[in-house]
Amino acid sequence: MITKNKKINAFQFAILGLMLGNALIIGFGGTIIISLAKQDAWLIPLIAPIFALIPIVLLIYIINYEPDKNIFAKIQSLFGKYIGSLINIILTGFIAFVLIFSLWSAVFFSVAQYLSKVPYLFLATCFILTAIYGVTKGIETIARTNEIFFFINIILIGIIVIFLYPYIKLEHIQPILPRGIMPIIGHSVISLSYIFPPILTLSIIPKNNIIDQKKYHWYLILGVLISIVFLFIPFFYVISIVTINLAELFRYPGYHLLYKIDIAGIFTGLENFLSLHWLFSTFSALLMCSYFVCKYTHQTFKIKQRKYIIITNIIIGLLAVIVSDFLFPNSIAGIEFMQYIFPYYIFPIPLIIFIIMAILIFLKKRKNPETNIN
Repeated sequence: MITKNKKINAFQFAILGLMLGNALIIGFGGTIIISLAKQDAWLIPLIAPIFALIPIVLLIYIINYEPDKNIFAKIQSLFGKYIGSLINIILTGFIAFVLIFSLWSAVFFSVAQYLSKVPYLFLATCFILTAIYGVTKGIETIARTNEIFFFINIILIGIIVIFLYPYIKLEHIQPILPRGIMPIIGHSVISLSYIFPPILTLSIIPKNNIIDQKKYHWYLILGVLISIVFLFIPFFYVISIVTINLAELFRYPGYHLLYKIDIAGIFTGLENFLSLHWLFSTFSALLMCSYFVCKYTHQTFKIKQRKYIIITNIIIGLLAVIVSDFLFPNSIAGIEFMQYIFPYYIFPIPLIIFIIMAILIFLKKRKNPETNIN
């Protein structure tokens, strides 16, 4: 029987997709895209939704299969016990890496802009233990927390858009497409490697745990597409106000852009407050990635007692802290890894897994039309 804290509605499911889609881009992903696309970076959020439809539909197709099971059970069903177990390890390892990088990204940003004298390990522990607490409370708590983040973000982004609008200079985005359309299409495809990894964690939620199942796929498609289009705002504002030459000099050009906000000559220095919307999106990724990894651990090792579940969650969180500090000792190491290795060698792994799963589901459906696929 499904308990109350395991159910969410279609709107909450879509908002999860929206927030997760921005999680990696808002931090270092945006810096990488600007370095690749230059002054045409603002075009990527307008082109990327075209290519984003493919992985979104793929994810929905897999979620619809055997709606009472999560992704791990579905993989076991499709690939068998031994191969399925291996694939589950690989997929969980990928999400664990996304968790580690999201943690490092959030903590490094906080240390660089807010808390320069706070040790990395201490702040990372505070972040991860907060996320682990949310995981222990269940998916409903995670979804409700994410809803609150979303509505706060809408307010913060609205303030940013309104009060930075007078500084826009359209000449800064020119020339448009100086190298033609093909490079920007390629960069749009690469941007998906930063947008979709956190979204893949939604596959851990069985379709039967979504209250209004008939509408959820449209909500999810709309949520993810809106999250991508939302990225148009920071890219366009950075290029048209800061200019590409200065933007490439800053580690966080969007943050430095906020220094210009002055409300009625009274409220100044709001950049720390307004930049919280970046942390909210990243923290959503921390919550869902932690939930994904913890669920795999509980299911694999058949951990059912609450006290052991809590202990396991804490251990997973602390391991993420230690590994993040080891893998990314500085910002240069993190950016180079995410720019030159992650999109080409790491992200294709879960994508290939999901494509093979979709093919197997399709073949199984043709062989047995009564297979439980909605």
